[in-house]
Amino acid sequence: EATPDRFDGIVEALREAGINVIQAGSRRYGESLTLVLSGHVVDTDLSDTLSRIHETTQATVTDLSLSAPEGTEDESSARLRLATEENERRATLAAVREIADEKGLRVIEPLAGGDQ
Repeated sequence: EATPDRFDGIVEALREAGINVIQAGSRRYGESLTLVLSGHVVDTDLSDTLSRIHETTQATVTDLSLSAPEGTEDESSARLRLATEENERRATLAAVREIADEKGLRVIEPLAGGDQ
């Protein structure tokens, strides 16, 4: 987290270093949650799943770990860490459940009150 002045300084320093900053904003993520998707995660287009989570929630995927011990054609699991805006945890979980249901995936959710 950075103060607005520090944030502007970081963006400016990146631009001066020749890095093209496409988007920078002040969206605040005050909560995080970790969950697991299980099933044909790769076969049902993991990229689409992540894009839909990003497009339909006030959350962003901050970490992803994929396990496909029998290869990508068989069942796999993905551990997702999501940063959500404050008070958006329930809505985020509901959206993830809906996306997973459409794709025939199982969602292993965090315990109530737990972030990990």
